[in-house]
Amino acid sequence: MSFAGLLIVNPCRTMRTRKPIWRQRHGRDQHRRHTVRDLGLANWFGGSLMGAVGLNGSAGAVSDPQQRSRVPRAGWQRWTPLEAAGILAVVAGDSVLIASRPQHLVAQHGYARNLAIKLAVNGAAVAATAGTWLLGRRLDRAGEVPVAGATEPTQDTPPQAAGAQRGLRVLQWAVPVLTGAHIAMNVVLAEQERPRVVTEGVFRRGRGLLGRLAIPALAGAAMATRERRSRS
Repeated sequence: MSFAGLLIVNPCRTMRTRKPIWRQRHGRDQHRRHTVRDLGLANWFGGSLMGAVGLNGSAGAVSDPQQRSRVPRAGWQRWTPLEAAGILAVVAGDSVLIASRPQHLVAQHGYARNLAIKLAVNGAAVAATAGTWLLGRRLDRAGEVPVAGATEPTQDTPPQAAGAQRGLRVLQWAVPVLTGAHIAMNVVLAEQERPRVVTEGVFRRGRGLLGRLAIPALAGAAMATRERRSRS
């Protein structure tokens, strides 16, 4: 092929393979939304797990029972604003991503169901986190009282503080479990957004709709045939 032929062929090939500008911008926007959502979720999951294992677990190392809750309380007070920012990033990122996928919700088999599961898990995680904040404030109002650990009361612990600690003992593990489930559901939905899986889901949804429409049509045809035979 001559040099002139290269000049003619290569620009056309480049134009055919280059994506439209609007699609490139859409892809970059999607990457930013995923990044914001995933960083917020990593912050939420990792912070809650570290707090349950490291921060709350280290309170028992303090020798004075009345001072054991001071260190974890101070740590959680510093961490709560960052945790709240992570939750807002997750909610905002998920809201924008869901709004940009109406075609998956309508046409793809199983996508809406898995999305509903994910939203339920996310709602439970938000409720559990809010519960830890409320119980933590109740424990702060009790002041420096004798405790066995950050979430373990003693016989000398006042009833209000002891109740808050028992609630925190459950919720401190509920938050990382639920946020971990949220991460798992994100993986499931990301797999469903692959082109091959999308095609399979659309065909399955189409077969289901055709099946629902075919049954009434066949029943109507059978009734019409019976009427013709009875008349004849």
